[in-house]
Amino acid sequence: MTSITSKEFNKEYLEVKFTKNKNFMSVLYKNNTLYISSGKCKVPFGVDQYKNNYTMKLENTPYRYIQKIEKCIEEKVNEYLKENNSLEKYTINSQIITKKRFKPDLIAKLPQVHGKFSMDIMNKRKEYKTYTDILPNSFIQTFLYVRSLWLKNNKIYYRWNCSTIMIDTM
Repeated sequence: MTSITSKEFNKEYLEVKFTKNKNFMSVLYKNNTLYISSGKCKVPFGVDQYKNNYTMKLENTPYRYIQKIEKCIEEKVNEYLKENNSLEKYTINSQIITKKRFKPDLIAKLPQVHGKFSMDIMNKRKEYKTYTDILPNSFIQTFLYVRSLWLKNNKIYYRWNCSTIMIDTM
């Protein structure tokens, strides 16, 4: 897995296309999954659970870089659809939450496959941990990636997923 920095990112290498399931689109960068580093970020509220989905709000992420990627995804989706004779225009449903007097938060998902987490969570000593060890106001570092997009009501929906999570025990 190679993480692409903001300086290295070139929108010409970003590609979107429908998967075998025509309800979803894949996002590729140089024919691979696009990974970006979160840098050291704060998890102000710990892990949130809604039904069987687990997410975190992350502070201090490279949100301007993420907005740049979101804009490129939106452009690429609309170009792809136009090339395939679609007249509809889609806008991205951003995963960045901005509120007055607060830093922007990025919503990141802890991915699961068949009900089991599909990423590792470790501390600095490389000891394995669980999502319950990600406490409110803890600091982590992770790699983020987009697994797929889906289009509905002229919106582009997606989720940033966490790859390996390193908990920074200060």
